[in-house]
Amino acid sequence: QHRPRDVEKVVDEMEQCLAMGYEEVHFYDDLFNITSQRIIDICDEIDKRKLKIAWDFRGRVNTVTHESLRRARNSGCRMISFGIEAGTDKSLKVLRKGAKVSHAKQTLQWCRELGIETIADYMLGLPGEDRDDVLQSIQALINFDPDYAQIAILTLYPNTQVYDQAVEKGLIEGGRWQEFARKPFIGFTVDHWEEKLTLNELVKLQKHAYSRFYFRPKYIFRSILKTKSLHQLKSKAFGALKVMHA
Repeated sequence: QHRPRDVEKVVDEMEQCLAMGYEEVHFYDDLFNITSQRIIDICDEIDKRKLKIAWDFRGRVNTVTHESLRRARNSGCRMISFGIEAGTDKSLKVLRKGAKVSHAKQTLQWCRELGIETIADYMLGLPGEDRDDVLQSIQALINFDPDYAQIAILTLYPNTQVYDQAVEKGLIEGGRWQEFARKPFIGFTVDHWEEKLTLNELVKLQKHAYSRFYFRPKYIFRSILKTKSLHQLKSKAFGALKVMHA
């Protein structure tokens, strides 16, 4: 059962951070916006205390409203990292996210209209995905057009449903983690869902996704417009080259 902290205590800590000289706060809570009303309640408390502090959070695209996002922006929210994960309803159903592609599209559009920067957290190599599915998902990411994207390959960790499914299908060997815990050794590797795509193929698709996203003329032009110094421009260029040659 989810038990959120009292709104007053959450904002107490924001106020303490502000008093110590911090200028922004990041809420590293996957359930921060479990309901849109919780966002509004936190904004009410921030506004009541007249706090002037920038903040951002990790959120879900299907539990926000335009009003809750507007309130967040007006109360200092500058960025939201959304766990979108995939760009097809087929893969989202596998993940049991309770969200659809339409939720991501609408929410990211609202954020851009309101001036909230967005990060799309994405995963490749989900159960049932083949190359065409992944390419379709990548195209959806381009269409979503968030400000930033983080693209990972699904990793299978024990005590998760997807890990158990992989063991049942014979895709990975069960008990490897327990053995490693008993006798740790250098070179232990984690498992991935390689039913239709090998890890090598997934890595190539990951690089392809990063290249398509960050080297679009539209994205480059928008980044230049947001760049305020030569140092920032060099940092962005260096980051892009690291993606290309990783």
